[in-house]
Amino acid sequence: MQKACKKISCILMSLIFMIGSIAITAMADDGITVQLNGVQLTFDVAPQMIHSRTMVPMRKIFESLGAAVDWNETTQTITATKDDTKIVMQISKNDMQVNDKTITLDVPPQIIDDRTLVPVRAVAESFDADVSWDNEKQVVSITTTDDPIPTPQYCTGTSTETTTSTSQETDSQSSDTSYSYADINGTKFLTSTDKKMADRYS
Repeated sequence: MQKACKKISCILMSLIFMIGSIAITAMADDGITVQLNGVQLTFDVAPQMIHSRTMVPMRKIFESLGAAVDWNETTQTITATKDDTKIVMQISKNDMQVNDKTITLDVPPQIIDDRTLVPVRAVAESFDADVSWDNEKQVVSITTTDDPIPTPQYCTGTSTETTTSTSQETDSQSSDTSYSYADINGTKFLTSTDKKMADRYS
């Protein structure tokens, strides 16, 4: 009887240990954040640590870095272009092409939760960005020398309104109103007559 009880206790302890390890891993993955020039990026699929490499949704990271990105569903190929730099990657392939240079990735692009994830350090450094990792805070910090146009997902915008009268009639006046939107540093990056744009940049 005692042997049976000890065996059951050992099994229970093992299960508790396994569940605890899984929970800790999940918490670490959920806690990973990515910052670009001090601004935290928001992803629809959270960054994930895969084989000690931080993987993030490809479109969000490329566009945040100011690159145009294209996805070929047939070949499952990612192409990102910024200025004179062109990156080509393929799902489950460890080779990344940067212009005429081939770089071997530790972890290849992969599809998780219907999103294509790419290694954040490899793609950011390919566009000459500096990347650092704070293991204690689980933070990836990306620093660029340029200032790409903020995207709605990571920009907090403010707007100002300017009204110009276009009619000389006193009983019925019409006006043209323009709205200027600025990023969190106050830098104006958009002027539009469409007030609905405020919803996208706020």
